[in-house]
Amino acid sequence: MKVLHVCETLLGGTGTYLNELLPAMQKEMGDSEIFILAPENHKEAIPDIKKSVFWFSRPTRKLGIFNLAKEYIRVMRKIRPDIVHAHSTFAGFIVRLLSPFFRAKVIYCPHGFATNMKQSKLQKSIIVIVEKILSFFCSKIICISNHEKQVGLDIGISESKLVTIYNGISKTPPKFTLVPWEDTRLKLLFVGRFDTQKGIDILLEAVSDMENNVVLYVIGGSVISGNEIDFSKYKNVKALGWRTSSEIAAYMSASDAVVIPSLWEGFGLVAIEAMRVSKPVIASRVGGLAEIVIDKETGFLIPPDDATALARCISSVNKKDLIKIGNNGKNRFLSKFTSDRMIINTLSLYDEVSTNTH
Repeated sequence: MKVLHVCETLLGGTGTYLNELLPAMQKEMGDSEIFILAPENHKEAIPDIKKSVFWFSRPTRKLGIFNLAKEYIRVMRKIRPDIVHAHSTFAGFIVRLLSPFFRAKVIYCPHGFATNMKQSKLQKSIIVIVEKILSFFCSKIICISNHEKQVGLDIGISESKLVTIYNGISKTPPKFTLVPWEDTRLKLLFVGRFDTQKGIDILLEAVSDMENNVVLYVIGGSVISGNEIDFSKYKNVKALGWRTSSEIAAYMSASDAVVIPSLWEGFGLVAIEAMRVSKPVIASRVGGLAEIVIDKETGFLIPPDDATALARCISSVNKKDLIKIGNNGKNRFLSKFTSDRMIINTLSLYDEVSTNTH
């Protein structure tokens, strides 16, 4: 059974997801059966995936979508996979739109339906119509949380198409060297893109007046021109740029808590990465994050898009309590969010789809 993964981006959660899934697939099914089509300028996001990779040029997002479609057609004709697993909105759009021209079964994982985004009613209505129509052109849609499945049902997608498979990561973090982060203040860490969805602006507003009590390290960067941030005006914030998975684990381990102030989130991989190293999560009560974090037990849930509520939460915590909450989070991670379970469920879905003649 040949499987082709198609990705419009490898930055963020999609790259983490594939770094867990693909090595296991290659081990189970063989290198010659697993392929990936992804943007060439994101290749560092999957450093361990060396074989059977096709790249397309992504100088800008719009041009990248055109190049993805063109390369997808070429790759499909060359390898003729049995299953195409499309990741995220635009890859899912291209793969499903072109599915009548190929014999492969299609599995689509939105990694967060686009209807969750902030947008006008007209834009949302168009996305709902498109998603509902394109759902007929795939065998299954993987929802990365129960919230995500409910969004699909609300759109009008048949429940028979939707299956929940929680994202997962390996039980042990990548090997890392401890980082020197000595500070008597509360040490907070943010990991993610600098865009509206991830709420970095809300977090910066929340901590801007806490320089005597809080220090914030920021891992990530802009992926769209115009989203750059001038960190020089924040005395208690340090920008670290994009970092490797090992470095991220190191900074998480050195922090007191990880903050995820997202406005919407299909799942929230950063949350379970933090829980894996016994760190509490301060997160918005949105999407999959509300399923991952148990308020005041494994972390704290706050209203989205509310810098005042976030600041109040940060001000109320103390380091002693955070240690106990972090340990609770580690136990919850091990019971629900390891990659072993995700891999088994995904491979089972491939088998189900490949043997289904309808």
